[in-house]
Amino acid sequence: MLSLTSLKQELFPDFEQPQTTVMTVVPGTGTEVVDEQVTVPLVRALEQVDDVDEVTSTSSSGVSVISLTTDFGVDQDQVVADAQEAIGSVQLPEGAEPEVSSGGFGDLPAMTLTVSSDASEQKLGERLNDVAVPELRTVEGVRDVSVSGVTGQRITVTPDADELRAHGLTADAVSQALTANGSTTPAGSVVEDGDTVSVQVGDQLTSVDDVKSLPLTASAGTSGGTAQGGRPVGGQQTAPQGADAQGSAQPNAPPVKLGDVANVEITDDPVTSLTRVNGKPAVSLSITATDDADLVSLSADVEDKLDGLEKRLGDGAEITVVSDQAPFIADSIEHLAIEGLLGLAMAVIVILIFLRSGRPTMVSALSIPLSILVTFIGLQLWGYSLNMFTLGALTIAIGRVVDDSIVVIENIKRHLGYGEEKLDAILNGTKEVASAVTASTIATVLVFIPIAVVGGFVGELFRPFALTVTIAMVSSLLVALTIVPVLSYWFLKKPDHPAGAELPASDLEEGEEAEPNVLQRYYLPMLRWTTRKPVAVITAAVLLLGGSLALIPQLKVEFIGDTGGDSVSVTQTFDSGLAIDEVTSRVTETEKVLHWVEDVEDVVVTASLAGSGDMMMGGPDEGTSGDTTATYTVTVSDGADVPTVTDRVEDAVQELPDPNAITVGVGGGGGVGGSTVDVEVIGTDRATVEKATDQVYAALEDVPETTEVSSSLAAEQPTLRVQVDRAKAAEHGLTEQAIAGIVASAMTPQAVTEMTIDDQQLSVYVAGPSVNTTEEVGNLALGTGSLRLKDVATISEVAGPSSLARTGTDLVATVSLTPADGELGAVQTEVGERLDELDLPAGASTSVGGVSEQQSEAFSQLGLAMLVAVGLIFVLLVGILRSLVQPLILMMSIPFAAIGSLGLLFATDTPLGVSALIGMLMLIGIVVTNAIVLMDLINQYRRRGQSVADAIHHGAGRRVRPVVMTALATIFALVPMATGITGGNGFISQSLAIVVIGGLVSSTFLTLLLVPAVYQLVEGRHDRRERRRQRRRQPKGARRRTMTVAELRTAIADMPGESEVEVDIVRGEGTALSGARGDQA
Repeated sequence: MLSLTSLKQELFPDFEQPQTTVMTVVPGTGTEVVDEQVTVPLVRALEQVDDVDEVTSTSSSGVSVISLTTDFGVDQDQVVADAQEAIGSVQLPEGAEPEVSSGGFGDLPAMTLTVSSDASEQKLGERLNDVAVPELRTVEGVRDVSVSGVTGQRITVTPDADELRAHGLTADAVSQALTANGSTTPAGSVVEDGDTVSVQVGDQLTSVDDVKSLPLTASAGTSGGTAQGGRPVGGQQTAPQGADAQGSAQPNAPPVKLGDVANVEITDDPVTSLTRVNGKPAVSLSITATDDADLVSLSADVEDKLDGLEKRLGDGAEITVVSDQAPFIADSIEHLAIEGLLGLAMAVIVILIFLRSGRPTMVSALSIPLSILVTFIGLQLWGYSLNMFTLGALTIAIGRVVDDSIVVIENIKRHLGYGEEKLDAILNGTKEVASAVTASTIATVLVFIPIAVVGGFVGELFRPFALTVTIAMVSSLLVALTIVPVLSYWFLKKPDHPAGAELPASDLEEGEEAEPNVLQRYYLPMLRWTTRKPVAVITAAVLLLGGSLALIPQLKVEFIGDTGGDSVSVTQTFDSGLAIDEVTSRVTETEKVLHWVEDVEDVVVTASLAGSGDMMMGGPDEGTSGDTTATYTVTVSDGADVPTVTDRVEDAVQELPDPNAITVGVGGGGGVGGSTVDVEVIGTDRATVEKATDQVYAALEDVPETTEVSSSLAAEQPTLRVQVDRAKAAEHGLTEQAIAGIVASAMTPQAVTEMTIDDQQLSVYVAGPSVNTTEEVGNLALGTGSLRLKDVATISEVAGPSSLARTGTDLVATVSLTPADGELGAVQTEVGERLDELDLPAGASTSVGGVSEQQSEAFSQLGLAMLVAVGLIFVLLVGILRSLVQPLILMMSIPFAAIGSLGLLFATDTPLGVSALIGMLMLIGIVVTNAIVLMDLINQYRRRGQSVADAIHHGAGRRVRPVVMTALATIFALVPMATGITGGNGFISQSLAIVVIGGLVSSTFLTLLLVPAVYQLVEGRHDRRERRRQRRRQPKGARRRTMTVAELRTAIADMPGESEVEVDIVRGEGTALSGARGDQA
């Protein structure tokens, strides 16, 4: 219990994502320039990083995003370090500073809050940093709290062009004055009176007045040099007549101060993003958790503080929880726990019905909580959490952990029924089945070892699942062989036998019970028929298997399935050329439509302009298309059905002007895996890729069973191209690079320095002239004279891509198809067929990826895992049975489990996915378990000298009850999970439970009939050959005759002491005993 309470709760197992992201922001730079000067050079360097399998990139206006993909298990910290080293060797444009990051599920925000109030944005941001952030950081498990969405501030210096010309200065003089002053530089030290005193030169700028007081010089301002931010500016310019080299009209005049020629003020940063709650501007708070945090407890503690924080923030502050993993985690865990408890109750009822006694039922039932509690200790030791995978494994294991105990307690009870003393019955009953239950448990555990060889996403998710089941099964074996016998001694009573009712000891040794139980009365006649007609039974089973395999093409196919969620997520894409005001207007329109939807409680929206850099706040996969995007989180009313609200939202957004630019899905569940089939079109030049992508899109846009088809081929956006006349520029002492620097400095100011004012770190920008039209671009001044940009360059508007994507250095575009639920297989097949029919341009090729690639990889790896599991079990059985033939007989039942599994998947319309395949992998161990228990006793009877037929009759008859009991206990334990009786999502457990239930039904039936039939066919032939050999070795004169038992006793009594006799005893419908006996007979 202590381990249980100390396990942290989370939605998924935390593991490191095999992806590292490199983001470079270059404001004001066009897509093609970003691609050519930033992305491609970085990609070439990053492709050389060790362990990197693939490098993909997206270039858009002002932003380059590069993703490095590795195998799972690769140390991402080392990849980050190697990537940073590789980046250091690349020559990038001035101001381009790549940021490298990596992370896993644990790095995602545990909670996201939005805060709105009547105060200004800056004041609210200050209050949050001063009040909310420190308070929330005190919550146990909180790693960090960050504030976003507050428009920052800067010091803006706006030069007056007329004043600059009057003093013979350029804007470059302003930039150089700012960079050359306001810093403290260590200059050394002096020794005075025996003490060493440091020498520092310079003072920090601490106010706007300090900036205004900076003196300007003309030494660099009137010559070719560099503009602010290191950008090159124009060549040598001549100061106006009458101005000297120091920038003043008279040699002894005081120096010009920056405030004389420029306006200096604190201004807001340009707005490139917005955050709103129910139409009101808001600020976001992101809370990340520590690695060992319990997200459910963390969420509850944060919720407790929100009311107090609202009061302390004042100004009518309202805090809204936008995203919180905890409610979904708690809900999912609660549903799985309830399903597990219901399954436990149903398993106990099954045991009670079969054992018909409360005491042995109680002993068997106690093994379930004991095994589960031991499993919690194992989870804590291995550092795993309580999540949907580990808890799903525990729920699945409930029906299995009782199996060993059932077999032991049933055998002990049988021995007590023979009249044995309690201690002898417990020891003999446990010893008799110990090897069988040990072998069966090992077989069940062995099937999960191959999970270790399953790589990729599926391996990382299901490895904790496999370990959990393994610990539970080993625990159940230990409980069955140690605790159950002890509890049996305490609680079981020796049955009372009326006088004269006990069977003779010899009959008990031969395995016959006084009265066949209900199961035996129905089962034994079927068993006799199957052993007489083994070929017919095998043929029927093979036909059934063939029919079930024919269902595979009819099954729906999925990858992992939908995790569900507690909110609705809406994403809206806008043209990248839209200004923030227009984006805000359109977002407002969408907000209104969403608020009209029934059961919608809150609408939270975040939006960012393409190329702003803010688009990366949501993660490396968001906002990289080169378009401006807005993401809406729609919370629903308590008790509302999320899928129903999602459908209503999908209908409502059709009223908007461009519904095709809006996608709707379920949010809040932290989904895993991809959801689209992605067709990548690869080529070496834009024209080829665009033409091929149009062909692919046209071929796939009407694929059946898809809900959406989209293309990543970015729309073109207008671009002003400045084509410099190099000869004219040279006449004025200018170069193409210098002119580019002047234009860039004017249109996209760069920070030239930083200073601290009132404990706030502010960047200082030198603003250029206001440039909003093509005409104003042409009128940009070059230097201090009358030279304008249009005098030395041609300015024209051209169309360019809003984004460029690459795989390696090859250009790529993606056509994505979203399959309907369970239709992944059908869509994948149809896509493949249509792509094969396309005649693409030379130099273009396609590849299918996304969820299709993930599913194919997972299916192939799990198929390999099944083969490895079968091989491991075969080796185990050879060691146990000391035979090569009997393990093959026993394992024949494995493929026939597919009859029930596939049939029930088809009957319930459940897709075949990764969870279902994990269920089939688990079935391999379960099927073998039942067969081992059955064959073990058959072999024991054969070693006592019984014939094959007799051993099958007695062994199968004795084992039918524990085999059926354990199967039904497992089946009924899984029924709540398979039916989803609690209304939980069950995206992992439901299909797995359905597969196990169906497989158990068919495999149990076939294990009881098919295994004996095959055993009779193979071992019976061997037995008959042995008998024929013995007959050939009989001495001459030996003869056979039929006699009664009384006549046999008389004949044996009259025989000489060294005589041998072969006896076949026939009882009614079949041979009960045969064998050769010596003179002791």
